[in-house]
Amino acid sequence: MNPKLPSNPEAYLDFLQLILKTVQESDRALQYVERSKARNLVELLAARDLYPRGNVPQTVIEELDRLRREIVTEQRRIEMRSGVGEIANLEMLPALAEFQESRTYLNQLQQELDELIHRDIQPHDPTFSLTQRVEPVTFQQVRDLLPNSQTALIEWYIADETFLAFIVTPDSQTFHPHAEILVKAEARKEAIANQRLQAAHCVHFACHSIFDLESPLRSALVLAGVDLKALDLERCLTLGEIFGLNLSQCRLVALSACETGLTDPTSLSDEYIGLPSGFLYAGSPSFVRWGSNYG
Repeated sequence: MNPKLPSNPEAYLDFLQLILKTVQESDRALQYVERSKARNLVELLAARDLYPRGNVPQTVIEELDRLRREIVTEQRRIEMRSGVGEIANLEMLPALAEFQESRTYLNQLQQELDELIHRDIQPHDPTFSLTQRVEPVTFQQVRDLLPNSQTALIEWYIADETFLAFIVTPDSQTFHPHAEILVKAEARKEAIANQRLQAAHCVHFACHSIFDLESPLRSALVLAGVDLKALDLERCLTLGEIFGLNLSQCRLVALSACETGLTDPTSLSDEYIGLPSGFLYAGSPSFVRWGSNYG
C-alpha cells in the first residue's frame, strides 16, 4: 500500500487514524506523522519570506515572490469555500466548480514553485528547497538516526481526539507486530483473560475507572458492556482481581483512566492500596497513569 498523502488537514487526520487501525501499518503511520510535522515547519518557514542564498538573479526572486503570494491567496480562497464540497445542492454547483478550479490552480502554482526552485535556485542554494517543501522520510531513515542499541526514540502526535506515542528502537521492524488491540465493544471482561494478560509484555487500558473509598478492593476498571449508572462489578476488572493476576512478564502497565491515582485517605495501613499498587503487586515493575482523579 502506497497511498497519496491527503492535502486537507482534516482528511489527513482521518487518513492517519485509518492507517493506525491496522497494527502492521504503524511504521507507515510514523512516516506520515513525520511528513505532517515537516509540512507544518515548512509552512512556518515559508511565512517568514525566507530567500535563497548565493547569486540568484533578481528575476527569479521576483517570480518566487509572485508564486508565494498567489499560493497564499488560493489557499485562503479554498479555506473560505471548504464547506461547498459537502453541499449536494444544484444551486451550489457554480460555487463547487469554482472550488475545484481553485484546487486545480493551487496544485499548478505549487508545481511551478517546485520547478522554479529545482531549476533556478537549487544550483545556487542546495538547501533552500528544504524550507519550501516536504521531503518524505522513511521509517528506516528514522530508525537509522539512533546512535546505539541503548537509545530509543519516543515521538508524540496530538490529533483532535487522539494522543499517539511512537517508540522506535534500533532493532524495531514494525510497531508491535504481535500486539492485540481490543476496541470499544471488544474490550469486555471475558476477552481479557488472565492467560492473555500473563503473556503480555506491555498492557494499556484506556477506559473509565472508579475508586471505592469505603472498600478499595472494589475499585475497578470499567470495561466494555458496563452501564456506568448501574455498575456491575462482575463485568469490571476489580482491584481485588488485579491483585490475583500474574504479570511477571509485563514490563509496563499504562492506565488512561480517571481516579486511578486515588487511595484511601482515612486508613494509614491502606494508604497505598489503589489501582497502581494492584498492578505492581501482580508483578509489573513499571506503571504509568494519566487522567483526572475527579472526572
